[in-house]
Amino acid sequence: RSYEQGELTTVAQWTDVLRLASEWGFASIRARAIAVLEQFGILPVDKILLAKKFGLPRDRWLKPSLIELCRRSRALEDEEGRRLGLETSLAIARLRDRVYKDRIEISAAVDEYLKSV
Repeated sequence: RSYEQGELTTVAQWTDVLRLASEWGFASIRARAIAVLEQFGILPVDKILLAKKFGLPRDRWLKPSLIELCRRSRALEDEEGRRLGLETSLAIARLRDRVYKDRIEISAAVDEYLKSV
């Protein structure tokens, strides 16, 4: 299949392109896959998983997703926590705690967290 001719239309297909381009060191195809994936309405948990798996730009993938999860009114769902794993789930819980209890600005708290990982 040709990734340039619009035949690929799903997140799963473009994630496969990203995986293969990352494995084989095809920088331009990897960049294209990242750009296309950014246009999909990928949920924050999925964005975090993709960012960690493929080393995607933190400022465009991890940070906005972490901020979104911290801003929402409800905590992580059980399934989200399972998918993210213990370490990331606890980090999000700590970030939420700092933001809501200590009244720390959310972007600064996420920046501080990202410097530590």
